Amino acid sequence: MPRISVVTPCFNAATFLKRMTEGMIRQDFGGWEHIIVDDGSTDGSLSIAQREADRDPRFRVVSQPNNGPASARNLGYSLTAADSRYVMFLDADDILEPDALSTLSGYLDEHPGVGLVYGTFSIIDSDGATISPPETSEWWPKRYVPAHLGIRELDRLAAYTPLSTLVSCHQALPSVALMRRSVLARTQGWDETLRAGSEDQDMVLQMALLSCVHLMQQAVTRYRRHASNQSNFHVYRGIKQFHRKWWYNPGLSLEQRTRVRRAICFDYRLAGSLQACSAVSHLRHGAWSQALPHASSATKKIVAYILLSARVAGPVFQTSR
Repeated sequence: MPRISVVTPCFNAATFLKRMTEGMIRQDFGGWEHIIVDDGSTDGSLSIAQREADRDPRFRVVSQPNNGPASARNLGYSLTAADSRYVMFLDADDILEPDALSTLSGYLDEHPGVGLVYGTFSIIDSDGATISPPETSEWWPKRYVPAHLGIRELDRLAAYTPLSTLVSCHQALPSVALMRRSVLARTQGWDETLRAGSEDQDMVLQMALLSCVHLMQQAVTRYRRHASNQSNFHVYRGIKQFHRKWWYNPGLSLEQRTRVRRAICFDYRLAGSLQACSAVSHLRHGAWSQALPHASSATKKIVAYILLSARVAGPVFQTSR
């Protein structure tokens, strides 16, 4: 039986698919299975995936009409071996480092109380060239938490990532995260009504309400940035959808609802603070036209933070969990 199940949703990824599967074959950990779900591709992705499965029986390919990555992940997960211990949802355009599966699974082996562990990543372009190595990447996991006097950054070496940080600084992307199956099985699965990446954050929040989430300071994936990645506009809409779902979620206990609402409030607080810093930076350089949009956005987010905080029991800056 495979120890790790990997699921990949695939939609028109013919350009990148073979490099993703080659990254899997190069893993120094051999006990894996990989379900590739073609989500109604029209560019030949399905035939490429099938050729890879013919070459290595650890790959299996299924297809469905186009219904989005959340639906494809749910289908793929339903077909994984029930006895595998861990599950990863790897995107079709990303590439695992050769020691990714052994590193992440080794961490979960040694930390039975952790339900999800995620690593860092380098950024590559559409041709596979490195744009930004992990230590200089704009995505390097800067994790912020509420503090009595404002906002503070978590120690870089601290593994535990609190709920407020996971909501406001979402970096546990599917391609860098390994999940414990026993915890994943207790979630509601991938929410197929969410879009623009908010389904990723939704799954991490579900996991965080059931177990600890830890960060490993090691690059495990080459994350590809290209023209088909989500636009900022769609990502913003996804965040609003995610906030709305969890603020009014009827399935939460009182304690869970309080924790989640504090985290959402902090998300507005942090975003407002960062936008205000950007506005000040532009003003210092005399760039008034660039400063004004940041200042306007910061004001809206801080006002939203104040209004929402008034509806949360207890101080929003509590960080005990």
